[in-house]
Amino acid sequence: MLRHTLYALVVYVFGAIGLLYWSLSGFNAGAPREDWALMIVLPAVWIISFWPTLGTLVLIWKIHAAQGLLERIAERLRAEGLADMADLRELEDLAVELAARENRLPEFIMRKLVRKTLARIAAGRGPIRDAGVR
Repeated sequence: MLRHTLYALVVYVFGAIGLLYWSLSGFNAGAPREDWALMIVLPAVWIISFWPTLGTLVLIWKIHAAQGLLERIAERLRAEGLADMADLRELEDLAVELAARENRLPEFIMRKLVRKTLARIAAGRGPIRDAGVR
């Protein structure tokens, strides 16, 4: 994870330096007045919006990975015959806590994914990917 963070930091720094250099060289070269807004706004948008955008993409990736993990667990429970248990709700708190800690996601996000997966296990339906988006 540290390697990915350092890579993102390098992209951020070089992007900011490159855009600032482009902007300042455009001003120094006497760029037309119509291009000034772009030369001011583009570096500012890069500097302000890079980390929130990257954070959102990382969160989406983590949720997708957690959903895949929960689907694999559901398939294993079905294969071992444990999906026939009437009280799968006992597993919910444990599953939420473990999945949240493993994927470094908030528990309120994982609770929704775990409930959906447990409902599919109890109903004996297939993976969520095959059923489409609901």
